Amino acid sequence: MFLKKIILKNFKSFIGKNVLEFPYSLTAIVGPNGSGKSNIVDALRWALGEQKNKNIRINQGTDVIFAGNNKEPSAGFAEVELIFDNSSRIFSLDYSEVSVSRRIDKDGNSNYYLNHQACRLKDIIQLSARAKLGLLGLAIINQGAIENILRTSPLELRMMIEENIGLKELELKKDESQRKIINSINNLKEAEARDQEITPHYHSLKRQVKRWQQRKEIQQNLQSLERVYFASSLQRFLNTNQGEQKDQSSILKDVQNQINNLRQEISQEKQELQNQPQEPIDIKAITQDLFALQQKKISIEAELNRKLSPELETNLSNNELRDILDKVKERLVNLLKIQEVQELVRQIQEIIKYLTNALKPKVQKPIQKPDHQKNQRDELLKLTKAIQAKNKLLQDYQQKSREQNIYYQNKLAAIEKKRTQIEKLLEQEQSLRLNQERLRLFLEEWEQQVTKHNFSPEEIKVLAKKSHQLSLADNEFRQLESKIEHLRRVMDEIGEEDQTIIDEYHDIEERYQFLTKQINDLQVTIKDLQSLKNKLEGEIEDKFTQALNDINLSFNKYFRDMFQGGEARLERIRLTNNKITEQDDKEFAWGIVLKIKIPKVKNSHIEMLSGGEKTLVAIALMFALVHQSTPPLLVMDEIDAALDEENSRRFAETLHELSKKTQFIVITHDRLTMQSASIIYGVTADERGVSKLLSIKLEEAEDLINQNK
Repeated sequence: MFLKKIILKNFKSFIGKNVLEFPYSLTAIVGPNGSGKSNIVDALRWALGEQKNKNIRINQGTDVIFAGNNKEPSAGFAEVELIFDNSSRIFSLDYSEVSVSRRIDKDGNSNYYLNHQACRLKDIIQLSARAKLGLLGLAIINQGAIENILRTSPLELRMMIEENIGLKELELKKDESQRKIINSINNLKEAEARDQEITPHYHSLKRQVKRWQQRKEIQQNLQSLERVYFASSLQRFLNTNQGEQKDQSSILKDVQNQINNLRQEISQEKQELQNQPQEPIDIKAITQDLFALQQKKISIEAELNRKLSPELETNLSNNELRDILDKVKERLVNLLKIQEVQELVRQIQEIIKYLTNALKPKVQKPIQKPDHQKNQRDELLKLTKAIQAKNKLLQDYQQKSREQNIYYQNKLAAIEKKRTQIEKLLEQEQSLRLNQERLRLFLEEWEQQVTKHNFSPEEIKVLAKKSHQLSLADNEFRQLESKIEHLRRVMDEIGEEDQTIIDEYHDIEERYQFLTKQINDLQVTIKDLQSLKNKLEGEIEDKFTQALNDINLSFNKYFRDMFQGGEARLERIRLTNNKITEQDDKEFAWGIVLKIKIPKVKNSHIEMLSGGEKTLVAIALMFALVHQSTPPLLVMDEIDAALDEENSRRFAETLHELSKKTQFIVITHDRLTMQSASIIYGVTADERGVSKLLSIKLEEAEDLINQNK
């Protein structure tokens, strides 16, 4: 058997724990109306995930919990557990026994369990679909619902048939594929929108980063050229100036030696001038003595001139003589200010000349002088000799001074000449030093440029010595300079790397690559899902077509048995908005309609049949579906109530025949149906409205049914 047990805990009218065991393939459940036997069917539907309250006859979810009565308190929860035999692996689980249960508490918390482990409703639905226990099909037929088979829409009838023939799992997979396709399309649109949002910025950053990558290549090339350029420029400078620098160094040393020698000679000349002997002549004393002698001579001459005879005439008056003396005195005073010997001697000589000319007497007739003036004339002669001696002394000194001046002038001229030579040599030294400074500045500037461009000066100097590798002509060197300048301008235009932008680029690149991969993956997924959906649709179509042919054979057979003739079949139709249409378009859904012909009835339309006839058609269809799909379990709630004796017999016989492959649980009032059952459960309700279970014999079942009458 497939369903082994139903365990009810506080479910609707059942209080506490109630267990129904099903050891046989056909079980009947009987009892008077209102006893709660239909609650067993509701428990099955509820445990298998029924979500519509009307299908289990409640208003809200917590209504399945035992509500209590005037003697019994309400329960805190309700639970239904179904225990199945899975030895034939009807359920796709690696367990020989499978437990499916559902529990709800007063707060409305509802949970599902698979083998006592919490699970999702989706898991229960998928598990049931694989076992052909779906709630849409014929696995559970509620009281009065058999005729609903005939009232269903073509689309619903198709779905019910699919579930009963085991296509529900494929339909679920197809629907899941469609949902995944829709979700994937939505995700694809979202990914494409994000991709379109970041793509322009990504490409902009990519171009910038690519330029920086190119800048690295340019920089490497530039460094190679700069290395050659710096080495070549050093080599060219050294080749041009090396010989000159060596000569200039020697010349500079020679010039410096000449300057030192000349300076020593000048120092020696000066020392010789300082060592020149000087006679200690007191010019001022001689001058004063000479003046005194002249004064005295003038005085004596004047006195003698007063004592001359009148024939001796002079042009000088006393006033003129006084003026002469005043001028001489003034000039003699000025002599005291003169420091230069030659100038002093010259001035004295001029004073003497002036006095001689100014005091020269004019004698017309000599007169014999008396002898008493002879003491005065002798004195005058002595004075004249003394004045001559002083003049001679001054003249001698003047001659020596002139000779000494010539000596000094020669020495000074020699010194000046040497100084001129020194100046020229200093200019030459300066020029040489400027050349050396130029070399130093070049090397300093060269090293700065080399270091600035991240090269080692020593490394470049070593390279510069390899002249055979760097011998560039002038035009080649200029071309090298031009190329370097061009590459530097290109690098300046590109600019320095910005690590922030690079980091941003890597982040956006990662997002871009992720979105690109996501878009590609989604496109592949959509394609694969569409392919899977198409494959499932094809498989469903093939299986449904084959199953429909088999069902029609059985349907026609059972229909003819029920109606003693006639015809019955199921036909496929195309639908638009669940309505029948003549168009044959694959975009339209399709459904199933019943086509029947009852013997001796002109109008065999379903709506024109009586209630009993509708029941017979529905039962014939149900038996055809069961015969074709052989579901593991079928639960029926009083579907035989409207049958007459003969049809009840046929129903019971068919039920017994089908129970060889399908387990049946039948709620019935019919004696013939009860006779076909292997075990009968009775359900009663006490005065409190609490349902009770009991296993009974056929006679007891009849008595129990009669109690209801």
